[in-house]
Amino acid sequence: MISGSLKNGSINLNYRHDYDKKGSEITADLDYVTYHTQLDQNFANSSFYPDGTLYNYDLVTGNLPSNLNIFSARTDYNHVLAGGLQLSAGMKSSYTKTDNLADYFDTYQGITTPDYNETNHFLYNENINAAYVNASKDFKRWSVQAGLRFENTIANGHQLGNAEKPDSSFSRNYNGFFPTFYAQYKLDTAGNQKLGFNFSRRVDRPNYAQLNPFLSPLDKFTYNTGNPFLLPTYSDNLQLYYTFKGIKITLFYTYTKDRVDGLIQIINGYYYNEPGNIGNSYQKGIEVNADLDPAKWFNIHLYTRLTELHTVTSFYTGVLNTTGEQLFVRPTFTFTPGTGWTLQAYGNYQSRFTNEQFIDLPRGSLNFAFEKKLSTATTLELDFNDVLHTQNSSWYINYLEGTQQAYYHSVGDSRNVELSFSYRFGKTISNQRKHNANGAQSEENRAGN
Repeated sequence: MISGSLKNGSINLNYRHDYDKKGSEITADLDYVTYHTQLDQNFANSSFYPDGTLYNYDLVTGNLPSNLNIFSARTDYNHVLAGGLQLSAGMKSSYTKTDNLADYFDTYQGITTPDYNETNHFLYNENINAAYVNASKDFKRWSVQAGLRFENTIANGHQLGNAEKPDSSFSRNYNGFFPTFYAQYKLDTAGNQKLGFNFSRRVDRPNYAQLNPFLSPLDKFTYNTGNPFLLPTYSDNLQLYYTFKGIKITLFYTYTKDRVDGLIQIINGYYYNEPGNIGNSYQKGIEVNADLDPAKWFNIHLYTRLTELHTVTSFYTGVLNTTGEQLFVRPTFTFTPGTGWTLQAYGNYQSRFTNEQFIDLPRGSLNFAFEKKLSTATTLELDFNDVLHTQNSSWYINYLEGTQQAYYHSVGDSRNVELSFSYRFGKTISNQRKHNANGAQSEENRAGN
């Protein structure tokens, strides 16, 4: 059994100054975000003889407090020159500090002792400094944008020891340049048909939980663990797209270096799931995004993607070379039969998919939503989620030493009914200026598991 609490808070200070009506402006953001998590784990394990007689009982308890603090400062300047040339530049600096403690205890025959194999205390600090320049211009039929971003990352980790394990630490300092280029051409004067090309290079850093080396038990024989030595993932992305009114067709290709994913291995009869830089991957495919209005009261939105993923993996049993194809479909049907009424039927489906060590089995969901706008400020909504209860996770695990194949099936509490009532206080102000920027957003996205 796992129980706990999550407390988080954030403060944002922002400044904005407009220089002219063309869009020249300077903005600045200061952010502070904090997360505090307290988890308590209790794993009671009972073993029985074939006749049902209990022959062993033991209890594992865990106290897992976690603190995450993020500080971020960011400024952006945008200047519009004569002729529509738009130049922008900016800088950002962020500092992240994590403190994770795990105290585990074993209780056997009424005697409780510390479990030093799983007990741990991990500290991690990370400082990212970045600067970028960008230029864009719209011509009669052409739209072009190019940019370059530089990032420097300084990271330090310290795994404190205990009565049985020594201290260990690491430090990392690396730089990177990330270019972007976008071009779009209007095939007709009305702009109904467009052809575009995008290129970008990006970096994806591991989540903070993935860097945490704790052993976290799922049951008596299965553990999750982090990897403090994970490297960032770099990807080169190419896209070629065509749009016609509400339909967009995109061909894409992505090369990923030092791809991060979880790998499962069996050691002395125990299953361990640990993320690692498993190798390089090559992904290509096509996606279609369509927004259609067959009638004034009926809208169809369809997103579908066909993907092929080829991965060359440095696996613990040797090189693993796999290729998998997957079809993903997400349709949404929206009806507006009368004043204030909105009815929706939507869902998704993804086909069987081979992904490195895993074979994901098909799954999907069907959902309904009914909304009635009672007034300009009042809305009533009724949602039916995963009506068929098919949004479950199932996969096969291959390439396990000593085991031909393992099977995992998880059924979540995804089928439910929600009734919500909303009322908006205050007067609606037209053309109200909103501030949606958050300088710490990329760091916040890494706070999840």
